[in-house]
Amino acid sequence: MSWAATAAVLIVASTAVTAYGSYSAGQAQKKMNQYNADVAAQQAMIEKRTADTNVTLVQDQAKEAAKQQRRNLAMLEGEQKGMLAAQGVGGGSVTEADIMESTLDTAELDREAIRYNADSRSWAIKEGANFGAWDLANQSNQYTMAGKNAARAGNIGATASLLQGASQVAGIGYGSTTKGQTSTQALQGNRFRPARY
Repeated sequence: MSWAATAAVLIVASTAVTAYGSYSAGQAQKKMNQYNADVAAQQAMIEKRTADTNVTLVQDQAKEAAKQQRRNLAMLEGEQKGMLAAQGVGGGSVTEADIMESTLDTAELDREAIRYNADSRSWAIKEGANFGAWDLANQSNQYTMAGKNAARAGNIGATASLLQGASQVAGIGYGSTTKGQTSTQALQGNRFRPARY
């Protein structure tokens, strides 16, 4: 095998390995980024589910607090009636009615405060989860795009390697048809011929 043929084979082999390496690196980057995108999407789903669970817990706690508040109100009403009776304020009097109405109004405000606080906490939990899920979805999209770009870069690198290798092989072929010149000399032509005096 001649020197030119050996060089051409080596260039073709080197080009193939370089092209495959570029392609493989791009595909590996794409797979890694797709994995990260899948993880981010999964985390977004988990965040929303966790928020739903937490909202349910907050609402259940509010219901229990409201039940406890009603029990406390019933005991307070009994105590107030007993104290009023001990002081000689009879049933059905204006004073007793006013005290009971005030107590019920306060209890109603307490129930509304319990409900409002639970709804406010639930809203904050949902909004936090929605923002977190939105952020994770954006990360997922960025990873997907990065994966596509990595694959594209790998393909471009592989194509460039193949073109460079073909160019080098063509240069060897061209150089072998010129009489005793290297491919670089043949491509440069007579531009660099020393001047004669």
